[in-house]
This record gives sequence, C-alpha cells and structure tokens, in this order.
Amino acid sequence: MLSEPYCQYCHVKSSNALDHFFDKNSFPELAIFPDNLIPVCTNCNSAKRGNFVYPYFEVLRSANWLKCNVRPDGTFAFYISKDAAKNKI
Repeated sequence: MLSEPYCQYCHVKSSNALDHFFDKNSFPELAIFPDNLIPVCTNCNSAKRGNFVYPYFEVLRSANWLKCNVRPDGTFAFYISKDAAKNKI
C-alpha cells in the first residue's frame, strides 16, 4: 500500500508524503512499521489529527480495535485500542 498513487485519506490528490497514523511520540515502536505509514497528500497530512479512519482497517476487521468511552453526562468518545496500535490483536 506504500506505493499507492493517490492519498489514502481524500483519494483525490497524489500522495506525496507518508503519515504516521499512530503518532511517533505515543507509539514509537510503530514509527517504521509499514502498516502505520499511510501514503497521503500534504494537505491531509497536516489536517489529519483524528479525522480519518485507519485505511488498512481490513487488517483489524476481526478484532475489537475500536473502543468507546461513555461518560456519565451521556457524551461519548471513540478511540483506537492501544493493543490494536501495538499489533497485539
């Protein structure tokens, strides 16, 4: 997938950068893991921050990788399991 000609987020522009889907500071062990390097355009790469679904989701299809926190006030937040990001699922 690293050789994809189009941005894997917008599917419109040419890919001219690689995005670390799981950020290097939180997941340094994934910094050079190929499934964490997403071919993207520079616009999507700078605007990303939590706005895109992992484009290789088929790898995670059978696992519980998407989690949800339901707060007492009725609001909720989705997040990606750290086990999924560390390839432990």
